[in-house]
Amino acid sequence: MGQGGPKMQDFNIFKESIMEIREQVKQARAIDYQNMKEADWSLLREIFYNIKITASKTSLVGNSKVMAHICPNIVPPIDREYTLRYLQGNTNIMKWILSGI
Repeated sequence: MGQGGPKMQDFNIFKESIMEIREQVKQARAIDYQNMKEADWSLLREIFYNIKITASKTSLVGNSKVMAHICPNIVPPIDREYTLRYLQGNTNIMKWILSGI
């Protein structure tokens, strides 16, 4: 979290971002994770990029946790300590983002 914890968006900004993607969320809840198609990935990407939960540039952890609540059968929450260490061997989010995983 860094010094002082995560920098959260104002609740109304977060709420509005969710309201704007509510139809996409409904569609995403019907995705069969065992038969993912490119359109499904695009839909999840659109949802991820439009969630405004943190005020910081690194939204991976915050957005994935929101997605884990709104689409629990599709998206697991991601954290720095375990997920990133497993995927790339360290917990540096910026390195992970720049690597294109």
